[in-house]
Amino acid sequence: MRDHARVPTRRLRTANYSDKAKKDLGDAFAKAREAAGYKSTAAFARAARIKSVASLEMLENGKPGVGQSILFAVGRFMPGWTEDTPRQILEGELSQEDAVQAVRPSAEVDTVNPVLGYEESANRPAIGSPEWLIHYAEILQEEDFREVREVLLRMLRAEARVLELQREVTERALTRG
Repeated sequence: MRDHARVPTRRLRTANYSDKAKKDLGDAFAKAREAAGYKSTAAFARAARIKSVASLEMLENGKPGVGQSILFAVGRFMPGWTEDTPRQILEGELSQEDAVQAVRPSAEVDTVNPVLGYEESANRPAIGSPEWLIHYAEILQEEDFREVREVLLRMLRAEARVLELQREVTERALTRG
């Protein structure tokens, strides 16, 4: 090995950087994620096939403990970034403004259903349909089942409210007639 070759002395981790550097990277990631069209860290994680949404939330909030594999995956997946972009931001070589400006909107971004707040795209089954349940049951990771349960509970509560209103209308009609 040549003497002038750059050899990293440690793996890339946010814990090895100052609070300001972590905050700068978190802010840059949040703004870049939104500029790329991802409304939430969960949507970005699904699209990037990153299993740990918690790690992305730690990254976005400027917390320590985000490791090299997550930082590299974010850099590789973010449109307009490279694997090295998170390190460049942490080390002050790249400003968060420049990092955000480098982002191109992704063509594969999910849209958010305004009623349920759940991401969907045109080629996926309608939310709440049996096909939707089967589709997501097949691809969801264990931690995401909580989200499906919450969506199903909201759907059931809404359905119960509709039935209750129908019953009230029927009772009023019967008492009048």
